[in-house]
Amino acid sequence: LASMAKAKLKPIYRLGVTIENEWYVNALRIAPPKDFAKWARICEHIIAHYNEGWANGFRWNIEYWEIWNECEGSMMWDGTREQFFELYRVSANHLKKCFPQIKIGGYGSCGYYHVDDPEHRVRPFGPGKGRCKRLVDWFEAFCAYVTDPKTAAPLDFHSWHFYWNNEVMDYSRIQTHAKYVRDTLDRHGFTAAENVFDEWNA
Repeated sequence: LASMAKAKLKPIYRLGVTIENEWYVNALRIAPPKDFAKWARICEHIIAHYNEGWANGFRWNIEYWEIWNECEGSMMWDGTREQFFELYRVSANHLKKCFPQIKIGGYGSCGYYHVDDPEHRVRPFGPGKGRCKRLVDWFEAFCAYVTDPKTAAPLDFHSWHFYWNNEVMDYSRIQTHAKYVRDTLDRHGFTAAENVFDEWNA
């Protein structure tokens, strides 16, 4: 982070989860926090450390703070969809109240392969076309959740990924997925939310 600050780069800081490549053997860091409000306060102090000098910290003005990552997949989130939505709601609202100048978003989606490959002809990572449909369903449900007045939460950006395996890649697929994300955000009223494609392979 110090090197990035020196180079005047803008990181996206992920709050929560360390990838568990061996999650099926012994996952240590992907379970939902036991106390969402306490977790949000911990994140508050992480941000204060890097941006406001708290606890012998820094003043790096990190702007983008991503809540979790690839929560639709077993390697990253061991809870239910509803638990993640609630974690996001509690955390995003708390952090935005503490730091109105930062950008809060998430959730580093595994991707939207079903949008242009509903029959799952071109296989991305992971098993089965049902999973790819689930990624789209998750995003639609998330947008509905954070715009419902009873569960509203800020969303300054939505981040998502795209991976593929060994086939000849048609890069227009990325454009198609980006348009899907933009259209979905706009349809739910997040016209100002940034559409962030932040992880891929080549």
